[in-house]
Amino acid sequence: MSNSLLNPSLDFFSEPLSDESIENKEYQVYNPNDIGVPGTTKTRFEIIVNPQDVFQNFSDARLEVQLKLQKADGTAIAGDTALQSGFWSLWEKAELRVGNGATAVETVNFANVASQMKYLTESTPEYTNTSGENMGIYLDKGTSTPVPADNSGFSKRVSLATGTMTFYCDLKHLFGYCTNGKVTRALRHTVILTRANHANMVHQASAVTDLTKVHINHVKLWVPNVLPNLQIISDFESKMAQGFSSKISYESMNCYRSGVFQADDLTPVYRVTTSIANPTAIIVGVQNSDVDLSYNQTNQCFNNARIEQFEIRLNNTQFPRERLETSYAEPNNYGRAYKMFQEYHNKFGDNHTGSNVNLADFKNIYNLYVMDLKHIPPTVFSTNNQADVEIRLRKNSAHNSPLHIYCLIMSETELVVSGTSGEIRVEKL
Repeated sequence: MSNSLLNPSLDFFSEPLSDESIENKEYQVYNPNDIGVPGTTKTRFEIIVNPQDVFQNFSDARLEVQLKLQKADGTAIAGDTALQSGFWSLWEKAELRVGNGATAVETVNFANVASQMKYLTESTPEYTNTSGENMGIYLDKGTSTPVPADNSGFSKRVSLATGTMTFYCDLKHLFGYCTNGKVTRALRHTVILTRANHANMVHQASAVTDLTKVHINHVKLWVPNVLPNLQIISDFESKMAQGFSSKISYESMNCYRSGVFQADDLTPVYRVTTSIANPTAIIVGVQNSDVDLSYNQTNQCFNNARIEQFEIRLNNTQFPRERLETSYAEPNNYGRAYKMFQEYHNKFGDNHTGSNVNLADFKNIYNLYVMDLKHIPPTVFSTNNQADVEIRLRKNSAHNSPLHIYCLIMSETELVVSGTSGEIRVEKL
């Protein structure tokens, strides 16, 4: 007997489903420990969320950041000057700790670069034109130079920089933990943000001689308090009294940067020194080393470095099996790399979603190599699911600048939250 579905239009008598599990949701604001210290010199912002009997959902948490650009002497800027790219260009490092023992559940180095890499591979034009604008995200175009006539993204950011800017930014862009979707109660969270160097936050035309500073007026964290219905609260309190254990699963981010490979090194090999457990994706980008700490260049873009071959080795197993062969000059050949970039977000190949990055921008300014590892053989990993990561390139001698290799590794991560209402423990697996 075959199973059959009932056309919804013929389902005459059933009652419509309704979700009555949440009775109320309201945002509460939290400030850094030293709320009264705005300016250009403060480098560390720590925000502690320590609720008592409140249910909270960090998957919907957001940062509010208010800032302005100014000269070193505090006067107004002049000339074509902007933030490099919205709110995440402000942060060199982002840390999230959970529980009274302050378990570090996610630490993202090079957070400005890592967040940009993740955003480029996952976000759609529709998202960029709505939520992205609320975060100050106007992506570079063309060759990414700080020339408004040649770079529409830079032009828009310049127009914003003339006054005070306020961004509202989903915390999930900094921490994979904030995509887990689970509500927690009485669980302490600590967000620690370390500000980047001013030269890595600002993008300005070479004609602007004043070194611009970023004056951060305030950073606030908005977290929604959720009120479940009485039945759910009663069930929760019963389990808390008896002792409980709950798993929180998420995809964490880890970002690494190589040392400097000199211009005459045509076959750079970068081995990430930390073994990563359960990697799900590896995203690689290349930048000329002189981009770092340069006001006139941006670390939010990635050049193709005239790469001719690319591969990743996990525990000495090569991916992809047929290494990427590319050419960024006549005869051009980078369609396969671009297809892998596109498929990471648009896994089902539908015509309803797409990437922010077109083929020309992929070639010139957003050249990212994406390896989706979700379906690789388990025999590749060690017994504890760890993998040594090695990145191998071959580049054309026409690229004659020293370079860095950035490597963003996404990995499956689990927390176990257990205990009673009097003592909650957090363990990262």
